[in-house]
Amino acid sequence: MSDQGLIKLSRSIYQTLSPLTHISLGFEYTSISDEGVIQLLHSLSFHTSLSKILLRFSWCKRVTDKSVEFLANLIATHKMLKDITISLEYTRMTHNGVNKIREMKAPQHTNFNIYFWHLM
Repeated sequence: MSDQGLIKLSRSIYQTLSPLTHISLGFEYTSISDEGVIQLLHSLSFHTSLSKILLRFSWCKRVTDKSVEFLANLIATHKMLKDITISLEYTRMTHNGVNKIREMKAPQHTNFNIYFWHLM
């Protein structure tokens, strides 16, 4: 999948009429970059009823800390969000980026997991 494919998916998520409560998305060996990830996170931000999110990025070498700001904002602003799992493997995110995500943990988050290994 490329950024164009991710942007099309983002538009579909944004245009979904019924509110999303759960979403699981995984990307492996893709050419997506921060541009596509930011667009995806932006479209998810409109679904205020979102209570569970699972995101997995594996071998997405164009995903960097630039995406972290938007992910951290999504976590911080969604009051219904209780269950968060983020998996990062072979991305260009750094430990500083992962720590920014961790800082967003709030008391309402009953399940908050970040898995990462082989950050570049």
